[in-house]
Amino acid sequence: MMLGVSTSVLVDKANFDGLLEYGPQIVEFYTYPPAAIPVISEFCADNGIVPALHTPTPHPTGITRYCPTGPDPDEAEAAAVAMEATVRCAAELAAQHVVVHFPTPYPPHPADAFDRFAGPFLDFAAVLAREHGVTVLLENLTPNTHCSSAEQYAKVLDGWPDLGLCLDVGHAFLRAGPDEVLAFADLVGDRIKSVHLYDTDPDVPGHHPYPAPGHGRAPAVPHEVIAHVIRTCRPAAVVLEHESSDRVAPDHATLDWLRQVAAPHLEENRR
Repeated sequence: MMLGVSTSVLVDKANFDGLLEYGPQIVEFYTYPPAAIPVISEFCADNGIVPALHTPTPHPTGITRYCPTGPDPDEAEAAAVAMEATVRCAAELAAQHVVVHFPTPYPPHPADAFDRFAGPFLDFAAVLAREHGVTVLLENLTPNTHCSSAEQYAKVLDGWPDLGLCLDVGHAFLRAGPDEVLAFADLVGDRIKSVHLYDTDPDVPGHHPYPAPGHGRAPAVPHEVIAHVIRTCRPAAVVLEHESSDRVAPDHATLDWLRQVAAPHLEENRR
């Protein structure tokens, strides 16, 4: 399991050196323009970091919302085009994975739009994954009634075996609390290839740093729930995705705790 961060932690999104304070094995880059891709490649190569990409990266001009299931057909098409560009870029960078928001989070969520756009979008994602040898991960979102629960994502993944899931812990929690996070681990299992980890609070919106045991207040999703996710799903990566406004200094205690949680299966993998 690789530990790392999202570029969400950066105050200055162009200052990649700020990521090095975390000692990351993996960095997930999100919404960078085409001109930044060579810089990303050089930064990762120089520092022994494995890149991952969050769609849309490279970020196309003109796209303001990512809506893979419409209902506007132009937005659905733009989402598919942006995903293709991201997967192609990931192949060039030898990225660990590509994360794709699915489905459209913005209301309304008409059933006919989901029925019309979801299948073709997922088919295209699977084709791209196979053709380019890139791991494509759907990220669970909270609001869409047609696909937001652990049961719904498990059903989707059963139909598209070439795809995996990036479990966003905060999104799962905001849907139905810690039990929903557990449900993702138990129902989706090893199809969860990456985890977005941060603390959240329904009364204080945002992505906050996830504290290690004994360091700060108790997180919304308890430590034992996160440990269950890691030990059950054995994701290839855990990515800290808190916001830069909350960042004072890298919380190495959280990274150390995650290593301890993962240690038993890492040792098993070495045998």
